[in-house]
Amino acid sequence: GTNKQGDSGSGQSVDVGSISVRQAIVVADSKDLSKATLVATFVNNAEPDSIKSIKSDVSITTTMSEIKLPTKEAVSVGYNSKISVGLTTPGSTFQPGKFVELTLVFANNQEIKLNEKAA
Repeated sequence: GTNKQGDSGSGQSVDVGSISVRQAIVVADSKDLSKATLVATFVNNAEPDSIKSIKSDVSITTTMSEIKLPTKEAVSVGYNSKISVGLTTPGSTFQPGKFVELTLVFANNQEIKLNEKAA
């Protein structure tokens, strides 16, 4: 057999309103493909804001509380961060290579849709 490594990718980056999302990626739990972690960096270029929740095109639950986004500061979530965003769905939604749509809901900024490929 051959070991094939898929795209490592640097994640998705997008600017919507006053919020910049950098290197957003969904990292699947290799032991349980119904679970994943969101890894991303957020930069708020306006008044203080916060991420209130995350919605998806699939049934999803999150292990997050409100994520505060101070003005002009980078806030990282996921690895090497005190802020963790766990995602859980029924079935093996987070199969590596499969796309998952996530919608970030903010207190002030308009929603941001991410179409993430699980890694």
